[in-house]
Amino acid sequence: MYIDSGDTLIIEVNRVYQKHISRHSLDSLDTKFETYRSFSLFSYFFTLVSFGVTLWLAKLGYEDYQSAGTNNMLITSACFAILTIGAFAKALASTVNLVTFCNLNGVKAYSFYGNRPGKEHVDRFCKYLVSNIESIRYEGGISEERMKSILLKHLEFLSSKGVVSDVEFDSISAKIAKNQKDKIVKLVSKQ
Repeated sequence: MYIDSGDTLIIEVNRVYQKHISRHSLDSLDTKFETYRSFSLFSYFFTLVSFGVTLWLAKLGYEDYQSAGTNNMLITSACFAILTIGAFAKALASTVNLVTFCNLNGVKAYSFYGNRPGKEHVDRFCKYLVSNIESIRYEGGISEERMKSILLKHLEFLSSKGVVSDVEFDSISAKIAKNQKDKIVKLVSKQ
């Protein structure tokens, strides 16, 4: 995921047999994003089962130590205790942070997991993305210079597809340049 030429967010997803690339214009994205938290039920279940087995082995080991004087079951219980601690750490690490950005109309544009490469990297990227989105906005909308570049890109596309002729292209691009010029106000003082 990266920002290309300052105005397009490019998301590349590489899977075993396919590669998917999606592009999102920054001026169509909302600066507010949502974070969803969830956890791995399997990891927590495995932790509980492992903890139960550890307690059961500790009880059997203590009874075995009382009656026969051997501590084999206590050693096995200690091994399961280490496994339980590892499973609990894995369960805590399996918490998923899903970060979702929306379009300006509120429709979800894209989501990504906030655990990889790490929470700090994802937070830094989200702040960077928000600052880039805000930098091309003008009073909550698109800046005039940005609008001009968008219109010219669309016009060039239409021209390349043969939808508009060269004469129409020149006429429309002149109108875009005329409408996007700086407004100069003449100040006249009354005496």
